[in-house]
Amino acid sequence: MIKFGIYSKLRRLIPDLAEMRAPRNLVAPSGTAFSVELLFTQANKGQLVVRSAGGPVGERPGVTMILTVDFASHTALAAAYQDGFGYRRVQPDDHSVTNQATADGLNLFLDQWLSDLLVSSYTQSTSK
Repeated sequence: MIKFGIYSKLRRLIPDLAEMRAPRNLVAPSGTAFSVELLFTQANKGQLVVRSAGGPVGERPGVTMILTVDFASHTALAAAYQDGFGYRRVQPDDHSVTNQATADGLNLFLDQWLSDLLVSSYTQSTSK
């Protein structure tokens, strides 16, 4: 299932994802960077925000992706996406899925995006 694949790719980018408490930076050899921040954790669940800091169009400048992560079941799914063209949200505040097609599309996009980050050799920045 895609939710396990997304989580697995996140763990490859951030091996200590479940213990993450401070924001992280993911940097490509080209210097293009993304920030990853854990917004909150609650009963083994949390929300991550992944933001691009800019870069070539192929590296999705100006993109913000919000993910819902379940650390106990090792799953992650897209919750929202924003770029220069608009904002799409999968779940309203009551966490019900409003549009399954939107959810499926965002999760496919997120899965491919994380694959692209891995292929581009993004790693955690060692600088603070």
